Amino acid sequence: YDEALVSYQACLNIKEDYAIAHNNVGLLFTARGRLDDAAASLSKALSLDPGLDCAKSNLIKVKELQRRAGQGGAEAASESQQ
Repeated sequence: YDEALVSYQACLNIKEDYAIAHNNVGLLFTARGRLDDAAASLSKALSLDPGLDCAKSNLIKVKELQRRAGQGGAEAASESQQ
């Protein structure tokens, strides 16, 4: 995950308005349990491309994970990733 994140961040340094890259960074953050960072990346993707359906559905999933983590702690977030 770390190498992929570095690659996507390098890509975004070159083309910061690349919505798909922001979406993919959001997925990497989600996999790492960094839900706030994931939500920020996915929101950025949607601000760049409001019609990007994958970012919409990924953001919904992250918000659900955040809600569960708020109710049941980190265990709920990690359970839903399995």
